[in-house]
Amino acid sequence: MKDNETNSSKTKNQPFKILGAPVKLVLDPVCGMRVDPQKAAATVDYQGKKYYFCCRSCADRFSAAPEPFLAPDRAVKPDMDRAPAPPGAGSTLTRGGSR
Repeated sequence: MKDNETNSSKTKNQPFKILGAPVKLVLDPVCGMRVDPQKAAATVDYQGKKYYFCCRSCADRFSAAPEPFLAPDRAVKPDMDRAPAPPGAGSTLTRGGSR
């Protein structure tokens, strides 16, 4: 390496290297969040299958009544049992200024 050459200039146009195998994420059946099975906050074994969860509360909800979360027509609709947001609670975009 020359005196005026730095490590950053030497690797400037080289692609990043990814270490290890790609991670296969699974869906938390309660909230729909993608979870790395190796880092899941909780797991539950149900009918011979292991389910992975983003947090303990999702695992607890699943353990209390797993069938509604596994229904074929559900297709992981996050927070499907929560009340909808009140009108106007979402963000709105407008064009230009108000006059």
